[in-house]
Amino acid sequence: MYASSLCAFCDYEKAYQAIDRAQAHIPKEKIYLIHIRRGNLLKRQGRLPEAEKQYLKSHQTRPDDASGLIFAGSVAFCRGNLDTAVSHLRKAIQCRDGCIDEAYYNLGGYLLAKHQYEEARICYLKALEIDPDYRQAKKQLRDLDQTLKRLMA
Repeated sequence: MYASSLCAFCDYEKAYQAIDRAQAHIPKEKIYLIHIRRGNLLKRQGRLPEAEKQYLKSHQTRPDDASGLIFAGSVAFCRGNLDTAVSHLRKAIQCRDGCIDEAYYNLGGYLLAKHQYEEARICYLKALEIDPDYRQAKKQLRDLDQTLKRLMA
């Protein structure tokens, strides 16, 4: 948390130091959190390829958790690597742990960007199946249905 606060104040050097100190004391089963924090810090600095690598390291240390892949997909999307973003999220939805509803939601958005409307719709429905109160997924699904209706007219 301290590193995140330092990052918010753009004190990146001290944020890296805080992450390094935390890594020395964190249990091995929690090391994935260090990779997430490093990824967040690198993303904040605009070092997107390096951030993506850290997020993927997080996933490697905890392969059943979707979180690292969700973050990596987001960075790939920001970099304009739509196919890579979709690939990361297709892997994320196969995971057992993490925010699988968010993985489906993000995958839906990436598929929309690729004009794969029906598959995007299925992703939003899956997100809502997992979390029926997911407001943003409801909104995206409603907007997509309206768009599809106009396209069909």
